[in-house]
Amino acid sequence: MCVMICSVRTYTSPTSHLTHYKYKVCKREGYLKKLQHRSALEFQDNLSAEIMGIDETMERFLQDLSIQDASNRSNVLGGSSVYRCQTDCSKSKSCGCKRMGNF
Repeated sequence: MCVMICSVRTYTSPTSHLTHYKYKVCKREGYLKKLQHRSALEFQDNLSAEIMGIDETMERFLQDLSIQDASNRSNVLGGSSVYRCQTDCSKSKSCGCKRMGNF
């Protein structure tokens, strides 16, 4: 999932005194709810906010999106909610894709 870093927050552990960084990120639709660890992010040199279509000043820019909601909004197949059907979805009466409205 392509995101843009909006702010960086530092956290120093009181026991180990190590400084950790967490990032507030956003997608085209809005800000993600939880701060992301550095290990969850991968830098993409050729991507920019303009290329990804991210505009934080947009009137309907959402706040506090869960990762699932953000994935569902940008993925026409429903993101992480897609079922991995073993049968032909068009013929199956119990297909999860049909129940989710993805087929």
